[in-house]
Amino acid sequence: MLPCMEPFKNRLGPAAISRIADATARAAGGAFSRDAFEQAALGGLDALELKARVVHVADALAAHLPPFAEAVQILLATLGAPADPDAPDAEADDSGLRGFAAWPMLRYVARHGIDDPARALPALGEMTGRMSAEFAIRPFLLRHPDAAWAAVEGWAGHSDVHRRRLASEGTRPRLPWGIRLTPSVADPQRGLALIDRLVDDPQLYVRRSVANHLNDVCKDNPDAALALARRWRGDGEPLADRAWVIRHGLRTLLKAADTRALTLIGRPPANVSVVGLGADAAVARGEKLPFHFELHSHEAEPTALRVDYLLHRVLKSGKRGVKAYSVGDMTLAAGEQRSVTRHHDFRAVSTRTHYPGVHRIEIRVNGVVGGGVDFDLT
Repeated sequence: MLPCMEPFKNRLGPAAISRIADATARAAGGAFSRDAFEQAALGGLDALELKARVVHVADALAAHLPPFAEAVQILLATLGAPADPDAPDAEADDSGLRGFAAWPMLRYVARHGIDDPARALPALGEMTGRMSAEFAIRPFLLRHPDAAWAAVEGWAGHSDVHRRRLASEGTRPRLPWGIRLTPSVADPQRGLALIDRLVDDPQLYVRRSVANHLNDVCKDNPDAALALARRWRGDGEPLADRAWVIRHGLRTLLKAADTRALTLIGRPPANVSVVGLGADAAVARGEKLPFHFELHSHEAEPTALRVDYLLHRVLKSGKRGVKAYSVGDMTLAAGEQRSVTRHHDFRAVSTRTHYPGVHRIEIRVNGVVGGGVDFDLT
C-alpha cells in the first residue's frame, strides 16, 4: 500500500512557525518579540486548514511588527535564496525563508500594504521568488489597477523568471483559490497583451502559466482566446513549445469539442467511422468497465485524430450528466482500420460519487460523436 501523503497544511506547522520567528527576530532586532509572536501563531493552529493557517500566522505577524512601512523592510530581510523554478515550493534552507513559511508574509503585504502600493508592489515582486505572490497581487489589481498593471507589465520583461511567471499567473481572470478579477473576466485584452509577450518564454514554468491564463479566458471570452491562439499559430506549423502552449491553453474548448479550436490544432472533422463499439452489459461500482471499438478512415491521406469518450452518468438527482475523457491522439493512414480498447474505472473517489442506473459511453472523433453503447452500473 502506498504511504499517505502528508497534508499540505502541515508545511505551515510548528517547525515553519519557529523558522519565521527566528528569521523575523534576526531581521527586526528589538522591534519584534519572538516569543510573543510564536505563542500567538501557534495558538489554535492545529484546528486550521492551510489557507486559514496562512491568515492566522499573517495576523500574528501584524500584531507583533511595527507599522507597514518599517515592517515590510524587516520581512524582506528574512528572505532566503530564490526557489528553483522546477521546485518552486521547496522549503527554506540556511539562507532564509522561502516556500510555505514565506506565504504568511505575502498575505501580510496584501492586507496591510493595500493602501501603500508604492512599497507593497515592489515587495511582492521580490517575495515571489520565494513563494508565488499570485494571490497577493490580486487585491492590488482591483484596488489600484493602474499601479498594479504597471508593475506586472514591468515584471513581464524582467530577467527574474519568478516575476515573469507572476505577471501571467497573478493576472489570470479565474485563478483557482484566488479572488476573481471581474474586470478581466469582462474584458481580458490587457491580460492577453501581457501573455502575448510571454508565449515564447524560455522557461516552461512561465509558458505553463501562459497556457493556464489563456484557458481562463476561454471560459468567458472564447472568441478573444481563439483570436490570440490563431495569431500564435500563424500560417505554418508552430514550434513544439508554442504548439504545446496553444493546445494546453485551449483545453477547455477542445474538451467541449469546439470545432474552431479543433481545427486550429489540426483536428478538423474527419471522414472516420466508429464501428463495433461494445462493452459489458453491466459493471459493479468499484470495478472497471472495458470497452472496445474500431476506427475506419475513409480519407485519402493520413488523418490526425483526437479521440475521446463521453460518459453519460447518473447523477444524484436521477438525471444524467456527461463528462469527456481522452482516449488519445493518433494518426490513421489513408483507409486504415484500427482497433482500440480502453476501460473506465468506477472505483470510489473523494471528488465523485457513482450512482447506479443506466449509463452510456459514446466515442467522439475530432469533435463528432460516432457511436454509443448503454450499460448498467450496479
